Amino acid sequence: MGDPIPAEVVLAVDIGSSSVRCSVYNVDGTHLLESSSVSVSSVHPNSGKINLLQKQEDKETNLFDLLDKCVDQTIEKARQRSDSFQVVAVGFSSFVMNLIAINKDGEFVGEDATISYACNDPSVAQECQHVSQQLGEEGREKLYQNTGAPIHSSYAIPQLRVFYRDHPDLAKQIDHWTTIASLCISRWTGKKGLAISYSEASWTGLLNFRECAYEESALSLLPTGCKEDSLPKLEDTSSSPVMIPEDFTDQASADSSKNPYWKRWPELRKASLFLGIGDGACANVGSKAVTESRIAVTIGTSAAARICLKQPMHDKDFVVPSGLFCYRIDRNHVLVGGALTDGGSVVEWASQLLNLTGKQDFQDCMTKVRKLGEEDYLESTSTPASNLSMIPFLSGERSTGFRGGATGAMVGLTRATTPAHFLKSSLEGVTLRLRAVLQLLLEARNRGPTSDLPIVMASGKALEENDLWRQMIADSSGLQVVLDPGTFEGTSRGVARLVSLALSSTRSKSGNDNGSSSLSEEELHDTSKSCPRPNAKSYFDQAAAMQDEFISTMSPFFTHSDS
Repeated sequence: MGDPIPAEVVLAVDIGSSSVRCSVYNVDGTHLLESSSVSVSSVHPNSGKINLLQKQEDKETNLFDLLDKCVDQTIEKARQRSDSFQVVAVGFSSFVMNLIAINKDGEFVGEDATISYACNDPSVAQECQHVSQQLGEEGREKLYQNTGAPIHSSYAIPQLRVFYRDHPDLAKQIDHWTTIASLCISRWTGKKGLAISYSEASWTGLLNFRECAYEESALSLLPTGCKEDSLPKLEDTSSSPVMIPEDFTDQASADSSKNPYWKRWPELRKASLFLGIGDGACANVGSKAVTESRIAVTIGTSAAARICLKQPMHDKDFVVPSGLFCYRIDRNHVLVGGALTDGGSVVEWASQLLNLTGKQDFQDCMTKVRKLGEEDYLESTSTPASNLSMIPFLSGERSTGFRGGATGAMVGLTRATTPAHFLKSSLEGVTLRLRAVLQLLLEARNRGPTSDLPIVMASGKALEENDLWRQMIADSSGLQVVLDPGTFEGTSRGVARLVSLALSSTRSKSGNDNGSSSLSEEELHDTSKSCPRPNAKSYFDQAAAMQDEFISTMSPFFTHSDS
């Protein structure tokens, strides 16, 4: 058993695409004290629909009951270490974007009335074309510069248009849309129609990130049945925290009933519950990448590279770099970067395809991959068998091309190709797309040629466990990659850090500023560093050029191209 739990702690809830994690941190949000996770499958591949119904031990349940179970497990672990701790703040992060339709009774309309970032449906890709044509080049650029999001299947506009067109009966049942985080808070507090944060709203592609309000040109593209009053209200994360009441009160009838969560989690009775934050924003903060000198690269199921920029509201001069996104974190900061729908999922897919089912089988293959890398990068002895190029768009493409209907592909296969060659090409396929994002981010930093290069902060389970992949990113980008063990479970840590700062803001009653305006660079400790190897540069330059040419060649064969 560890040290006693402090008197005051914060609780971080992270709803991911493959797991739900609940963690207890010290009140500053810097040190992990206890954590539990539950495996889930939150989204349908390609359709992007959210799996509200789940199976656990062959029993039917739902996503929110599993989330509650995860909180139970974490609180119980903390109770074993202390009988007098108090949770003073609860923060939420979830995969973004996500929207769930709710009827007038506060119930789910159904899984078909859900949308998420993971959509790669051909009908939605086709709708992107229609929207793009409707806007024209000037309209597309205006929307992109105001929302930080291009017209793409992973955003709300095309998905909502297709949903309202194809499901008119379900659409009639909708009272409002909300997010997983706000719906969870509603369950715990009994408060209906909660707002969502600027952060979560920004990931939908509907928010004007400069004004922190819905973008008028985006709203004009929504179907007739999707009125603005059916969209969630908007607030900053720290604006109006709520608490778990002892009783639920029906506002219409004034009837009340006991809140089961009051009895279930007495440690949360005095906790401030803050609105959800996008998982990418949390990953940056949690991995200590909150200034221009550090770029966060995260590889979990998906992958992304992002930089946090100080960008107050109402700044008209900032230009969103083509090929990247720009999302609002809070009133004072934006997150600029690029994302891949498939990151670690590419390696998982390749492992299953190659029948590397056992951990040892995978490790043996990775040892061969490492040897191939040494031959290719350091000795420049590339052979036809290793001259593979992969397009890792198994679930479509987001950054940097945002091509609708994009699919994965591989070229260069021969009879000499081995499982190690195939796995190496899969790792490199993702690495090279991240390299493309990193190059754009370096340009976005607006620094002179003599400025120090930023370092890359690695996070996500795939990078935490795979030192070879970290080295590949260093070699391909020319940037030092740093892993700080104090940032493991970076998304959860970021939630804890952000709500801790929000709580400080609330307690100080400043009201005029978000606590996260105090974001500052944290010191690094016990780091593992991967430095770029000069002899690998030529290899990755050639590999990147080959992949870019391969993508250009394949683009006309994608089902629906938005270009």
